[in-house]
Amino acid sequence: MTAIIEVEKLTKSYGRRRGIADVSFQVGEGEVFGFLGPNGAGKTTTIRVLMALIRADSGSAKITGLDCWDRSVDIKRSIGYVPGEPSLDGNLTGGQILGYFANLRGGVDQKYLKQLVERLDLDTGRKFRQYSTGSKRKVVLIQAFMHKVSTPLTSRSSTAWCAMPGKRAAPSSFRRMCSARWRRHARGSPSSAKAAS
Repeated sequence: MTAIIEVEKLTKSYGRRRGIADVSFQVGEGEVFGFLGPNGAGKTTTIRVLMALIRADSGSAKITGLDCWDRSVDIKRSIGYVPGEPSLDGNLTGGQILGYFANLRGGVDQKYLKQLVERLDLDTGRKFRQYSTGSKRKVVLIQAFMHKVSTPLTSRSSTAWCAMPGKRAAPSSFRRMCSARWRRHARGSPSSAKAAS
């Protein structure tokens, strides 16, 4: 199985406090991967290194064979990131936020975007600050998937599932939401879908 995410002896410290030390793992193509641990274990630090939001002190992190720091722009073209605690402009509507993120990447397939909005039952006309916690998560889930990404990364993905309509069916709803990505992978294209939390 081809490794899409490769982390080797990743270390990051914050002065006297250790963030992570010698973390190593691989996520295979088409695999859904849960990155679990207690608070303070370094899950968020690891994901921030993968997203090139912070730089590791040592070790390596690669996505699709590309170094996460040196090739971060290329990597971000294929990644949809769902932060654990989204911080977006509360005065913008959900639709304006999605439009902003769409423009950052040069536009999106509007039909596909509409399908995601309908599937998650999001009212895009409300201001972000007026949304419930669940609706705020819907906005960030949609922005992560609307570019038809091959590799979604979610921080605190169990919380992200709570945004999905239907009780206890969130993981299957998530799989349906990106089922086209899995089907494309199954046909042998380079696309794949997986989640890290």
